[in-house]
This record gives sequence, C-alpha cells and structure tokens, in this order.
Amino acid sequence: MLAHQLCSDLDQSANDHALDLEDSVVLVAGLVPWSIAGAVPLASMGAPVAASMALAIYLYAVPAW
Repeated sequence: MLAHQLCSDLDQSANDHALDLEDSVVLVAGLVPWSIAGAVPLASMGAPVAASMALAIYLYAVPAW
C-alpha cells in the first residue's frame, strides 16, 4: 500500500507500475531470512535451509539488477 502511494505519481503505464511493485515489495520480503515469505515454503517442502540460503542469491539479484 505504501509503495503504491509513493510511486503512483510517477509517469509510467499500469503494467510498468505493477512490475515495479512486484520487484520491490514482493521479492524483497523473501530477502529477510526470518520472514514468513521464506520460512513457510521451506518448512512445507522440507527443503534444506543451507542450500536454500545459497540459492537466495537469485532473490538478491533482482533488486540489484
């Protein structure tokens, strides 16, 4: 909600705005290791935490890109 309020005045199409929100808000939530966005999927799949943390580099690459 806050990201939409801050970015709604920018000159861009609705599709570009949706992609910016997805890249910033949705993906960044998974970057925090203790976040429910990362903990619940790992626990439900029984995925190894060490390997998952190593593969989290892809989550860090999107905002950096």
